[in-house]
Amino acid sequence: MKTNNNDRILVKLLLTLFTLSLYACASSPKPDDQMYSNEPVIVSENIEPPTESGVSAPVEMESFVEPPVEEMNGIVPGEELAPLTISSAPLDYFTVQLVASSTANGLNAFAAENGLSNELTAQVTVNNKVWNVLLLGIYPTLEEAKAARDGIKSQLNTSPWVRTIGSLH
Repeated sequence: MKTNNNDRILVKLLLTLFTLSLYACASSPKPDDQMYSNEPVIVSENIEPPTESGVSAPVEMESFVEPPVEEMNGIVPGEELAPLTISSAPLDYFTVQLVASSTANGLNAFAAENGLSNELTAQVTVNNKVWNVLLLGIYPTLEEAKAARDGIKSQLNTSPWVRTIGSLH
């Protein structure tokens, strides 16, 4: 993750405001007649926050170091993410089952007749019988899966239903 000049200016501004608030809290209040003055207030760009000992330490804004790529949860900037598959998706994600068939040819025929992709399929065993299931997408939330189901069910002569990815393993 790269920082730009605006980010650095924002951080410097926030540190300055934080430091000023610390100084304001640490000083004793002035009497009302000295509260306001016509004298200009000069704020230095090199304000240093106080340390525990009360002595200010210099702040170096250029010392920011980007985290190594391996610390970014495996995401490499600029690299496209691979699409989720049944085997790579988290088990608590959802999918929409469009149809089940005892043969892969049955799935392929259904997909062709309805203008659907047959790329997302799985095999499940129910009562000791293997079924091939045609799926519509992988969704992180139940609401997204239901919306996908509701968007396609009027186009099909089946009853698509939402299930978890975990139920396919």
